[in-house]
Amino acid sequence: MQVLSKEEQRYVVGSTGSIADDYERNHPSGGIAPGSAALTIGMQRTDCFFQALAYANNFLGGDDKRNSSYFYNAYNSSYGNADGGVANFSIADAFASNFFVQQNINNSVPGNMDNFANGTGGVLIGTYTTSAGYQHAVIITHVYSNGRIDFYDPQNNIQVKNSPRSITHYLALTSNCQ
Repeated sequence: MQVLSKEEQRYVVGSTGSIADDYERNHPSGGIAPGSAALTIGMQRTDCFFQALAYANNFLGGDDKRNSSYFYNAYNSSYGNADGGVANFSIADAFASNFFVQQNINNSVPGNMDNFANGTGGVLIGTYTTSAGYQHAVIITHVYSNGRIDFYDPQNNIQVKNSPRSITHYLALTSNCQ
């Protein structure tokens, strides 16, 4: 997985919510389908969860061989049908626990989440619902007191600032399992 410097990252800055619409229009890929909550493989890339795990692995100093393909293949071996994606977030949580130490965070308090998301506590993966009804996994990098967030989307290689996105699921990873 390529690691980008701050200079290489593109920043998208929003104010009143247009950021979500613009970002969604340009990056409509989703990860987990509505209803069945399963990934679909087709014209859009839908490996966002595996991309987020690869980012976390790299950030936490894990084995370089653990890229998104590694996690995809491991998921396929454990649960079958990785092309069908992650069935639900209890499975995603269980799958991630095979590779990472997780921490339970109080996601109702923005300050608690920001202390974790700013990189000192680990990596905070979150998902939000796209306009198409899919869940999309991103790396949360900052949580504002008003609930807005900054996030990095490893699937689309973009940093989004001050987004009004409502995160539906959180996965707080503190270290790689040995």
